[in-house]
Amino acid sequence: MQNSRFDEALALYARAVDEGDPRAYFGLGWMALKGYGGPENLARALELFEAGALLGDGDCAMQLAGLLAQGKAGEQRRGDSMRWYERALELGREAARARIGLLYKDGWGVTVDHVRAEQLWRESIRRGVVGARVMLARLLVERGEVVAAANEFLCAHVEGSRDGLVGLDGIGDRLRELAEQGDAQAQYFVGVRHFIAKRMDEGMPWIRASAAAGCPASLRALAFVHSGGEGVDQDRELARQLYERAAAGGDPTAQCNLALLVLQDDPDAQAKRTACELLRAAAQQNNGDAMRRLGALLVELDELEEARTWLELSALRGDPGSRIALGCLLRDGRGGPVDLVEAARWLIAALRQGNADGVHEMHDFVHRMTHAEIREAARRAGDLEDAEAWILHCEAPPDAR
Repeated sequence: MQNSRFDEALALYARAVDEGDPRAYFGLGWMALKGYGGPENLARALELFEAGALLGDGDCAMQLAGLLAQGKAGEQRRGDSMRWYERALELGREAARARIGLLYKDGWGVTVDHVRAEQLWRESIRRGVVGARVMLARLLVERGEVVAAANEFLCAHVEGSRDGLVGLDGIGDRLRELAEQGDAQAQYFVGVRHFIAKRMDEGMPWIRASAAAGCPASLRALAFVHSGGEGVDQDRELARQLYERAAAGGDPTAQCNLALLVLQDDPDAQAKRTACELLRAAAQQNNGDAMRRLGALLVELDELEEARTWLELSALRGDPGSRIALGCLLRDGRGGPVDLVEAARWLIAALRQGNADGVHEMHDFVHRMTHAEIREAARRAGDLEDAEAWILHCEAPPDAR
């Protein structure tokens, strides 16, 4: 398709459909939707996406739901989008939860319910769906909660969303007005926007004023610049003191950074427990780095039941190391019951990211699973094709595996 060899692509997808590959329905549906290899055919695209979704392809379910929600199949079918977003969520597409939030926010096929929308977006944020932060931020702007919205926009930017910075700039004038009135949090966001643009001299007065008022985020920002000597004299002792104040004030990034400093000082058992307390506080505020580090540290401390919780949240956010660690705990029944389907799910997910460590871990137990269990694990991981490869592996003679 990338080289406009549409006839060849159509033939390959059609053959894959005949062989029962659900993913091929997405390829054929996309070609019909876009008019690749023939005229645009929305009805055919919807038919193919629905067939693929029913067979277990999450991308088909997401695409179908999106088209229905946009009214592409007519206003009378908008309400069906909820069903297919729920199907996509069932098939492991976490972004579907945030999209369901949009349905409630805008009343597409359901009664408008901003409270429910916010609940869904906050759960999506907890699970690492970056776009949910932007959705929540826009709702907060509509409610006049500009500072709270700025926080979500900034977090979205840090987590890789292009819309995060656009959203922050969109409320820049209102933030500056609040900052000039002495709002310490607004001063932080005005200052940090200058920092992002490499205008340290313009940002520093706002950060200092905000820090003087006790804003934890600005205390952490000052700690960062003093730690590295960016635009100020390097002073690591002062940086640590500022991190401590920011962490005590509840700033999750400061809590995470301070935990690392504690472990650098003396990584004994007590230091690890102190670090766990800091990381736990940060993780509870949806800091993905803290979730990942806390899960790994709890494994070291043999506190495996809680480790599973944080490793799962980190795994949902896409961290391959967390996926492998969680898979091993589930495989071995450490910190909870054995669950080979979930263990395989996370190891397959790590493999899809190119982390080969999952291969060796899967070899240890996949032969103990039924074909149905392997397919279910692959479905949850979002790649049904992997299931057939592992089934073939299990059927091979032991000396050929």
